[in-house]
Amino acid sequence: MGFAVRFEKDASIHHDELGTAMEQCGNKEVAKLFRDLAGYSPLHLLQARARAGSIDVTPHLPPDYVWPDHATPEITSLWAGDPDLS
Repeated sequence: MGFAVRFEKDASIHHDELGTAMEQCGNKEVAKLFRDLAGYSPLHLLQARARAGSIDVTPHLPPDYVWPDHATPEITSLWAGDPDLS
């Protein structure tokens, strides 16, 4: 559950940032998609917290939670190499 809670917190932030980036590129349809996805993460976060109940899930994060180079798939700089997205 600790992983789910942390993942949904991160996903909400990063999906919103991707929505902003897509708006700045003029891609309104994809921006809307990421805004919609950002809206689902708080709902999933509430569900994960409800399932955990009174358990403090923070200490139960798996040690391998950290993504390589601390870049989750939503924030990797790889997409920056695409001139259509920058």
